[in-house]
Amino acid sequence: MERRLNESLDNGKMLIFRHIAHLLWADGHVAVSGLGLFSTVNLSANVGDEEVSSPTTSVVFDATAEISSSALVDSVMRQQQISSAQANGLINSDVRSIQGELSRGEKVNIPGVGTIYVDEPTGAIAFASASNFFASSWLKSVAAHPIQTADLVDVVADKEAVERERRREIFARSLRKTASSAAAIAVFALLVFVASQIPLRKDNKVRMASIGVESLTTTADDISVTTAPNTIPTLVLLVNTPDDGTAPAKKRSPKKQGVLSADRYCLVVASFASREDAERYLASNRSADYPLTILDSGGYWRIFAMTAPTINDLSSMASNSNVYEQYPSAWICHR
Repeated sequence: MERRLNESLDNGKMLIFRHIAHLLWADGHVAVSGLGLFSTVNLSANVGDEEVSSPTTSVVFDATAEISSSALVDSVMRQQQISSAQANGLINSDVRSIQGELSRGEKVNIPGVGTIYVDEPTGAIAFASASNFFASSWLKSVAAHPIQTADLVDVVADKEAVERERRREIFARSLRKTASSAAAIAVFALLVFVASQIPLRKDNKVRMASIGVESLTTTADDISVTTAPNTIPTLVLLVNTPDDGTAPAKKRSPKKQGVLSADRYCLVVASFASREDAERYLASNRSADYPLTILDSGGYWRIFAMTAPTINDLSSMASNSNVYEQYPSAWICHR
């Protein structure tokens, strides 16, 4: 007997249906203790003989997968505003109802997700994905029309034109590189020529190299030069750069270094969708043995009892204490 979503919502049964669909849409997977693991897979477009189908998303089910996630319990807790134990009770009740229907040979339909049933030859739980899961209204299948010979000729001609344009661009880039190299060689040759025209200095008089544009006349009162005997004349080439004062240098601001906490893992005992709910829980569940603290974790407000640098240290600390007796549904979270 297949169920419809509006019927399950009206009579209050199968509460986990909406949470399974929500977690598949948000996380891409959801584990249900007692049933198995639901997950999504993306299917690429399919080209057939008569049409081209759009990309789709399908749901797969594994009844033998190991269950180690509390996402379904957290989702029911947030939506119903109940404790972890109450959420586990609601989920277990729905799972028992589903198992009872499957044992009677009936099919259980999860609206928008797919149908769970028992395969008669093997007796194992099987699953059939819904055909419209995550279907996009703007992605439609299109009919495939035969390609005409004239169209192939046009495609070949277009490819040849593109190839000619590519070769023309490569040749133009080569010319630009050659011109740049020739300009650099010309500048270097000019500098060598100017240097060769500067006479060697055999006295201590100050001179300036000139190309016939301007000259420098100095006296002993204007410039005082001290040189060592037998000094070899030297040509100094001054290059104007932004660091010599002609242009302001760019200021580099130091990079901000993040502060990392040594305790990267915490033992979460409760999780809420708003800070007000977390504060109310904190006010009514204070413990002298385990001081509770609120952690803002990406839109969720989590209450944790202890922290540690590594997951092994935190697991050892929790096992050596009675924290699980006080908080049976506590779980480890990365900060």
